[in-house]
Amino acid sequence: MDKKLYVILAKDITNFNPKNNTDFNTRSVYTAFWRDPLDGKDSGHYSAQVLMLGESEKEIQERMEKKKDAMPKIPDSHDSSSETCEEETAALNKKRQGGWRKAEWHRHSTSRD
Repeated sequence: MDKKLYVILAKDITNFNPKNNTDFNTRSVYTAFWRDPLDGKDSGHYSAQVLMLGESEKEIQERMEKKKDAMPKIPDSHDSSSETCEEETAALNKKRQGGWRKAEWHRHSTSRD
């Protein structure tokens, strides 16, 4: 877990289709594609938490400046590849519809480990 915050497009999060900017659970773990801005070397799919949604990266950055959200703790035993996790995430997101919002997320582990 690298404990860093990143801003990505919501469309890059698997099975994540929020109806609005509050339609997400900060305790859920999702699979998200992250593009390494430096050299692309570490680009790939990672387990992630959605902490904030906004219409633009600028909006999210401004909200981050005003409010330092506490990071919900994810149990160390979480296995992002488990069927249970995928089923829970799918069930949680089943009613949600598409959106192109940006999501702030926390990368937990690489799929290459």
